[in-house]
Amino acid sequence: MLLPKPVDEYFRSKNARETAAVLFCFAPGAVVWDKGEDALFTGHDEIKEWLEKVVASYNLSVEPLEAKEDKGVVSVQAKVSGDFPGSPLEFHYRFTVEDDKIRRLDIL
Repeated sequence: MLLPKPVDEYFRSKNARETAAVLFCFAPGAVVWDKGEDALFTGHDEIKEWLEKVVASYNLSVEPLEAKEDKGVVSVQAKVSGDFPGSPLEFHYRFTVEDDKIRRLDIL
């Protein structure tokens, strides 16, 4: 499955727990909506806090299963495993990509 570069790098870096590399995928002022946390994170500082709190505490790993792209919006269905009840679960990720950076990520 071929993913746009910033999306592919997001998953690779997230699984490797390389916070700085994950943040590099995001544009300044980017937004992350995490339905599981029922929270919106704006900008690199808040996204970094989210990564360190949520991703690390649940020991997450993500395996993209299928993806489609339409006008800069990349939808990815993925298997998410970690230290949480019901693991693994399928999550839907929706990335808005502009200028080779993630402008918005919705995790549903």
